[in-house]
Amino acid sequence: MKISSSLLLLWHTACSVGTVRSNITTLTVDLGYERYSGYFNATASLNIYKGIRYAAPPTGKLRWQKPHAPALNRSHIISATAYPPRCPQNSNSPLPEGYNFTKSGLGNEDCLFLSTFARPNAKNLPVMVWIHGGGYGTGQGNNEFWELLGTNSNDFILVLIQYRLGAFGFLSSGDMVSHGGTPNVGLYDIHFSLQWVQDHIKEFGGDKRRVTVSGESSGAGAVMLLTMASGGGDGNSLFNNAIVASPFLPMQWDLDGSEPTQAYHRLATEVGCAAERGRRLLNQSTFECLVSVDSFTLQNASAHVSGETFGPVGS
Repeated sequence: MKISSSLLLLWHTACSVGTVRSNITTLTVDLGYERYSGYFNATASLNIYKGIRYAAPPTGKLRWQKPHAPALNRSHIISATAYPPRCPQNSNSPLPEGYNFTKSGLGNEDCLFLSTFARPNAKNLPVMVWIHGGGYGTGQGNNEFWELLGTNSNDFILVLIQYRLGAFGFLSSGDMVSHGGTPNVGLYDIHFSLQWVQDHIKEFGGDKRRVTVSGESSGAGAVMLLTMASGGGDGNSLFNNAIVASPFLPMQWDLDGSEPTQAYHRLATEVGCAAERGRRLLNQSTFECLVSVDSFTLQNASAHVSGETFGPVGS
């Protein structure tokens, strides 16, 4: 994959680069499960699709479960001209220097979307998948690498992804697992998005055999974890290059370790799912109660539990 030496300088400015505006020409792509209309940006000379669904909404019974494939929806063509809603944020999460993500306001649990940027008539181009940073608690897939793409003559395809964050993406405890929950669902989201690239990037002119996964801060940390996952085998099947910049590598506890378990019970107490509080129903486990809590309540409660608590755990 050809990326110029200016790449590292651009990691730290990507979040502040404004949208390039130009005349717009509508485009359409058929992914089988859904159809999307994007647009051509004449100034940047890029075909752009923002907000393509790569997984089913992780809501209701799918909260704290591995991502599922999107449902078939061919009733209409979906507009892909604006960035998708961001995932719920943890306002206390550590941010790398230079980041200016909004630290307040609610997110949307239905946030597993990605965006693609490719030159017109692209064919068999290498692909770069960008994983945003933000301490595993904040961030959004809206980094616009106009300069990076332009410097490289738009000779690769860019994919920006979103993944579950904070308690929604990295809640963990032995109780959670014993009642059917899955730790590290944020990492499973990233893995699922890379599988989407393998299945669909050809529709945008990309070569699935030449995928570079990249990120900064916690995004870079996630890249490092991906390179080790499945005994390193994912690097053979989902990507063949990796770029990490300033990786955020917090302490990795066991899934039922003291720190994640304490955070789990603090969150349960905040929303009234602890045994001594009133929201929990008779014969309902703490985890089942957490699954039933409305998103507004859970997001506000998550903000009161340290953002640094939630991150990847070991088995």
